[in-house]
Amino acid sequence: MLSSNDIIFENTWRYRSFPGIKIPVVRSPYPTFGSPWPLPWSWSSSSCYYNVDMKRFHFEFHTISNEILQSAVNRYTYMIQNKLGFSVYPKVWQHNEKNLFSHFSDNYQSTCENSPVKRNHDFRGSSWEISPSSFRANRHYSSTTTNHSHDANLKTSNDISHNFISEQMSRLIRKYKLSEHSTRRRGIKKSALLHVINPDSKLPHVNMDESYILCVSGNGIFIIANETWGALRGLETLSQLMWTIKDQSHVFVNQTYIVDYPRFKHRGLMIDTSRHFISKSVILLNLEAMSYNKLNVLHWHIVDDQSFPYQSDVYPELSAKGAYREDLVYTSKDIKEIVEFARFRGIRVIPEFDIPGHTRSLSLSHPEIMSQCQYDSKNLAYYGPLNPASNKTYELLENLFNEVFQLFLDDYVHLGGDEVETICWDRDPGIVQGVENYDQSSSIFWINYFWRCVQNIVTQIGKKNPQSKRNLILWEDVVEHVTDLNKSLFVQVWKSYSSFHLSKGFNIIYSICWYLDLLNDIKRWTDFYLCDPSDHAPLETERQILGGEACMWSEYQSDYTVLTKIWPVTSAVAERLWSAKEVNDLEFAGPRIEEQRCRLINRGIPAGVLLGPGYCDGTKQMTAWNINEIVLDEHKNIMKRMGSNNNNNNYISEHKNDDYYRPINLWSNKDLLIGIFIGILLTLLLRHRNFLPFRKVKCNLSIIRTVVCLCIFIFVILMIFFNHIYPVFV
Repeated sequence: MLSSNDIIFENTWRYRSFPGIKIPVVRSPYPTFGSPWPLPWSWSSSSCYYNVDMKRFHFEFHTISNEILQSAVNRYTYMIQNKLGFSVYPKVWQHNEKNLFSHFSDNYQSTCENSPVKRNHDFRGSSWEISPSSFRANRHYSSTTTNHSHDANLKTSNDISHNFISEQMSRLIRKYKLSEHSTRRRGIKKSALLHVINPDSKLPHVNMDESYILCVSGNGIFIIANETWGALRGLETLSQLMWTIKDQSHVFVNQTYIVDYPRFKHRGLMIDTSRHFISKSVILLNLEAMSYNKLNVLHWHIVDDQSFPYQSDVYPELSAKGAYREDLVYTSKDIKEIVEFARFRGIRVIPEFDIPGHTRSLSLSHPEIMSQCQYDSKNLAYYGPLNPASNKTYELLENLFNEVFQLFLDDYVHLGGDEVETICWDRDPGIVQGVENYDQSSSIFWINYFWRCVQNIVTQIGKKNPQSKRNLILWEDVVEHVTDLNKSLFVQVWKSYSSFHLSKGFNIIYSICWYLDLLNDIKRWTDFYLCDPSDHAPLETERQILGGEACMWSEYQSDYTVLTKIWPVTSAVAERLWSAKEVNDLEFAGPRIEEQRCRLINRGIPAGVLLGPGYCDGTKQMTAWNINEIVLDEHKNIMKRMGSNNNNNNYISEHKNDDYYRPINLWSNKDLLIGIFIGILLTLLLRHRNFLPFRKVKCNLSIIRTVVCLCIFIFVILMIFFNHIYPVFV
């Protein structure tokens, strides 16, 4: 296996002509096609493949649906029916493309069901050299680690029989009493059945169940999940398994059996909207990309020293004086839409209001709550962290938290606590006087006092309103200096990974090796991929690791560059947090992450270059700046954004009843029928001699009637065109 230090593009991925003569040109690997990212825990696939009926493909629910599932089904149905964002059969094998269709004979289905399934333990070897004759690799993978599946019967055997997938499908049909969707004729797939055992969960949470089973066989396509969140992950995997050809005339999916679940429950991405303001449209587009990579936490570092873009209704002066510009803010409506958009994709939004440091933007509106750093020279002073000795500080925090907890619905809130300039507290005369009678330094006393007060504030808010009960996430700096902390809090480590934090019993969120802003050499993405949160943790404390986060600090990234900096590097982190620990072969990951990069681009995510020179076979873009013009007005009605160039208004949102990504009709079908009815009625009236408007008109009535009827006819034709024909071409 290659390490991050000796990976050489010339020796690993190289142009190859079909006679076998090498061409010494450095380039990115040819992407795989129909390969899911992150890699599932158990994945069996054969060379048997089915044709997908794009025009009529749909999802059916075997159990009760909910608004989240219905919205997801609408999105993925639109994606499949319009062939958007699929991997493309590589150009290197397209000279054999015609052979793809020669398999669809009358007896293909029965022959296909007996296709061998080959087990591959080390992810390397001939099974991943996709042959132009077989078109797809025979493969099977099941983690050698402990199986954490929620269904003990889902463990896969070491001895894979030739009809393994069919046997598993038959077992699932019996166990869950599913109805077969057999489409024997020519192996065409027109539908998928979705079975969710418990669809009642409405909010994603830290202990949500994201496991699922996905099976594609002659009996149909089935996705089975314990909860809504697993169904969302299964839908994404199914969309990644589908692949198309250059002219997009056909979409295929291979015979597949997958049992999948995440390794870590907390798989996040942190974005910083203070150093550079990030528009709502980019945040929403980033949430789309997160769902494509099965990440489930958006850590939103919303304010900092540089700016305060959170627009508070209680303290409007905070953003009025602290934001870069009056329109570069996030209103309560913006936040609600972002949280709702994330919820529909199984993503938690955790805000970070960093205290007591990183708060200098507050000094522009509330200097009375800031400490002052005094130097020996009386003429030199500046604002430091929050003043822990002032009651006004805690009054403002309590009112602000009360408001924030109403907007962000997650059970956790991040309150920072890193890089506190405590030396200011030792030099502020007003603060020092408060501990004159204590035998310790001012900073040690006040840092403990501050966090004791903050924890009490959060606790009291939860007691007054149970819906506002919150647990804390803090940076590791707090644990290093504060002794009296609630054991329920999560500690995010970013500097060191000693057993100090684990020995105190805190749950850990890992971010040490995943600072995206420090990735100056893109070829070092391999370090991100190989870094594992459990590498330096004692075995007995490994359960305390909740997961990790990639961190995108925005000092040198703006609205126009941040997404290409995040993606597809964060895809490497996503697989590390989802897949088995043994999934760490760079040769195996290279072509697959290249496919994921192309998939993101084809789905409208501006992803950067990762593996050197190359290209992506492009299909029509699904999202980004062309289709994402659907917004909600105040009455939750779908409307089209009208000619606005403001990035802050260029966004997508959705509600439980909207058909997301559905082409926008200028007239509904009901309006069309009404228009035709009125046209016929007017035509009949005009043909009557005693029609009131024409009684006193001294001209040729037949000419007038003809002209008016012609206008009505043209109007009806235009309505039909714009309602049914025009959307197909755009």
